[in-house]
Amino acid sequence: MCSKDDCDAQLARRGERLVEFWDALGLASFTVTGVAVALSQGLDPLWLWGPLFGALTAADGGVIRDVVRSKLAGTLTTSFYAEVAVLWGLAISIWLTLQGVELGACHFIIAAVLTVVGAAATRMVAWYTGFGPILFLPRLRASRKSPSSAKPQFARVYKRTGVTMIQRSNGALTHSAYCR
Repeated sequence: MCSKDDCDAQLARRGERLVEFWDALGLASFTVTGVAVALSQGLDPLWLWGPLFGALTAADGGVIRDVVRSKLAGTLTTSFYAEVAVLWGLAISIWLTLQGVELGACHFIIAAVLTVVGAAATRMVAWYTGFGPILFLPRLRASRKSPSSAKPQFARVYKRTGVTMIQRSNGALTHSAYCR
């Protein structure tokens, strides 16, 4: 038997996992939906428009979810989210393009199921391991005399056991605490 605080913490972790699972499934489903729209409209080349439409439909769902939940740090800046939609949108687009004119409903269904499973699994693995996006962070101390000297920094976010590590392109490593 666990104490009330331990039971509450376990229940919160289960709830978080469940929300992330359904979010990953929604991300994967809307990725396929976006590619299907690009395919149905006859957009050419599909390898370009498929991932773009897939990412727009999938990632915008995450943005709307964050707005409804009043979440300040949105999904697009804190997790490997839109990248999953682009990668799997590109994969299904290339596969459908290689099928050519002979594309039947059976081929599309197989591609859609494999994409949903693969994209959801990729998102869950990224969430579980704490793999974050490549962030675009402008320098805060830009020189007033030379606005062109404000060069962007790229960073990678790593979430591990209560600490978010950010490694900047110049090699500096910063961190901030968060509650999991």
